[in-house]
Amino acid sequence: MRQASPYLHPQHKTQLLTWLGRAAAAAAVLDKLDDPAGYLETLYHEGLRFQRQGDLAEARKIYRVVERRADLNAGLCGWAHFKHGESLSGAAAKREFTRALERNPGIAKARLRLVPENAPLRVALGGGLAGFEPLRFDLGNDDLWSYYFEARKADVIAVTGDAALFDCPVTALLSNALRHLAPGGRLLVGPEGAREDELLAATAEDMRRFAETYRREFAHWRDALLVGWLLAKCPAGLNEREVEWPWVLDSLRRARTGAGSWTWAPTPRPCPAS
Repeated sequence: MRQASPYLHPQHKTQLLTWLGRAAAAAAVLDKLDDPAGYLETLYHEGLRFQRQGDLAEARKIYRVVERRADLNAGLCGWAHFKHGESLSGAAAKREFTRALERNPGIAKARLRLVPENAPLRVALGGGLAGFEPLRFDLGNDDLWSYYFEARKADVIAVTGDAALFDCPVTALLSNALRHLAPGGRLLVGPEGAREDELLAATAEDMRRFAETYRREFAHWRDALLVGWLLAKCPAGLNEREVEWPWVLDSLRRARTGAGSWTWAPTPRPCPAS
């Protein structure tokens, strides 16, 4: 290999050195390519392919090369560390997740994976909330819910703010929250700027029970989550397009009378005919 390597095309030499586990040498050869940044991205996707196929050893060899070229693409370097961490466990995985965030602070899933297993996983969707890990994604996308919570279900999911909710049907949020909450977990909902103790809360068990057994007036369920109540009110005739988040949040704002407390006084919106 020592005699042949000077005559190899730089791309082939990079591939050979990567396969041999010589990450530093492979990373250095990238500079001899016409488009080193472009080939770095190609290498990364090759690592993803090996990882999907279950060949973690080969995937790690490639990630180690990408990790060494933050000068070409720091964000990609961060993702390489993250995927590297997903192929490991324990302290080794945590170390890679930490490095991923150092290179690319936007990798939200790395923050979730760094939450200690003996600590509750508390996630805030749509806005910042003290003591919660922030996440922003399309709340109506089932695949993204599965992506973020595939390794661990959340103990508390808080949904705050307006923008993240406007395009998400109430039913889509509720069904995904129920699927991705850990046993005994809670869903919290409230307007942007509310503190944790000002959010409306219900456990998954509460929400199911309200949706299945609601037969009384709203006043009997003052502790029910508003969206759970909306679904329960019209179990047969609910048209989710008529249950809009701006109205839900406006009802929450009108109900808010002082710091740390909620007084329920919303006027129920007429349900569409089935």
